[in-house]
Formats: sequence, structure tokens, C-alpha cells
Amino acid sequence: MADFNSIENQEMAIQLLKNALKSHKISHAYMITGEARSGKSALADAFAKSLLCESGTGSACNNCKSCHQAETHNHPDIIYITPEKPGYIAVDDIRDKINASITIKPYQGKYKVYIIPHSEWMSEGAQNALLKTMEEPPEYAVILLLTDNEEHFLPTIMSRVVTIPLVPVAYEKKIEDIDFIELKEKILPYITAERDTELIAVEGIIAEVAKDKVLSLKALEIILLYYRDVLIYKSTGDEGPVLLKKELYDIRKKADRVSYEGINNIIKEIEISRRRIEMSVKAEYVLDDLFIKIKENDK
Repeated sequence: MADFNSIENQEMAIQLLKNALKSHKISHAYMITGEARSGKSALADAFAKSLLCESGTGSACNNCKSCHQAETHNHPDIIYITPEKPGYIAVDDIRDKINASITIKPYQGKYKVYIIPHSEWMSEGAQNALLKTMEEPPEYAVILLLTDNEEHFLPTIMSRVVTIPLVPVAYEKKIEDIDFIELKEKILPYITAERDTELIAVEGIIAEVAKDKVLSLKALEIILLYYRDVLIYKSTGDEGPVLLKKELYDIRKKADRVSYEGINNIIKEIEISRRRIEMSVKAEYVLDDLFIKIKENDK
């Protein structure tokens, strides 16, 4: 089983979970989203192992009994949900493997962690069954939904999870693409500015980008990547993992000025905006709302 140190290129997601561990503010449900081979399972394993580590430091010591059990996938309080039918998670899978056991307290740890790989395989009935548990979960329960397809989920599920987005595997190559660079140079000046940008200028770039759904989603990727770098630099002070090297000066200043809470709120708003655009909400409205939310939290 992986630990945080063995996971590459996902510093933002790792830091979000480490902050939760350090502050002891653990949510009852997380959705880890990302493309195939981006590290969803490794991140879920590392988080579960850290939650249950006997050291109580907020990270896995890799030496205690709990860590050894997690390493061998033999921990009684880490439950992996595998469907009876390949490619389909039925309502009985959720009722029998989660709902029927979640009221039983952890056997030896502080938490009881349920990990659902390919959670997009859940039928609507299965999601509704899970929702009943998510509405009033026991204080020790943590559910980790792993998926590469958020669009499959009911809005009621999405409203009850903390979304942890993973950086696509090929981002290092993408940021060198000329189209990416041109769009980045249009968008980021409005994000990196220390004072409020004139509203008419912001509306102009929003109107230009919002003409095309694909372009709007690419703009959100750039904003997410920027705040991912800000979060990493603020947390570590290390320039190495920063992907947007040309923006490093602005990233340093932003990291010094903006709070962890503000950065996390912005990242959540970017994910909400992405889902809204993918659901065909008018991109201009979505981006306009996002820029307002960014200004509210970027201080």
C-alpha cells in the first residue's frame, strides 16, 4: 500500500488531505477524481493508512501494527467495496457491504474507512442507498469514492462529498503547448493581480472564453493549476513541484497573502464551476460567478 511520499505529481491533493489530517477536520465522504493511472487508488490507500496509523501524528509511520495491516490490505477497518457483477455496483452491494456494517464501531482504529473504486459504476439505486448513510453517518465513518466520471453521480451525492481533483498525468507536456500558453497569458493576469481588476476588463475576457465550452473548461484547468501551485508552495516552500515556473514570482506572493482556507475554497469553486459547465449551464454566467468567488477568497 502506498503512502503520500510515494505518490508523484499530485501535491495539491496530498496537501489537501494532509491539512485535513493535521487539523483533525476529517469529512465523512471524499470523492477522488482523475483520469486512469493518475493515482486515485494510491491516494485513497495512503489517506486510509494515515487515518488509522497508531502514531497519531497525522501521517503513516509505516512501523506500527495498523500500518503493516494496511500495507497488506488486511486491516479490519479498511473495507474495499468490490461489486458482485463486474462493471456494475448494485443496490445490494451498498446495502450488504456498507449500510449493514457501518453502524458497527471500528475494530481497532479511530476510523472505519470504506473505499469504493470505480464508484461511477453505482446504479441510481445504489447511490440512493449510499445517500441514506451519508446523510447521517457515524462519527468514525469515512467513505472514499474513486472515479474518473463525476457526471454519473446524483447531485445529492455530489453535495455531500469533498472533491479531491487529481492533476492529469500529462500536465507537464500540456503546459508547454502553444494553445495552453496563449490561453494562460489571457486568463492569469486577472487571477494574479493584487488589486481588483476593472470589471469591464474581466467581463471582456470572460465573454471571449465563454464562447466555446471546451475553451471554458481549459480556462478552468489553468486556474486550478495555478492555485494548485499556490497551495503547494504555501505548504512546502519548495519550488520544485511547482508546474507553472514562469509564474513563480506571482505564486510566491499569492502564497504569502492568501490563507489556506481561501485557497481551498477557491479550488472547490473551480470544481463546482467545471461541473456546471459540463452540465451545460451557460459558461459566461459560471465564469462570472467564479471570478467573484475568487475575489472573495483571494485575500
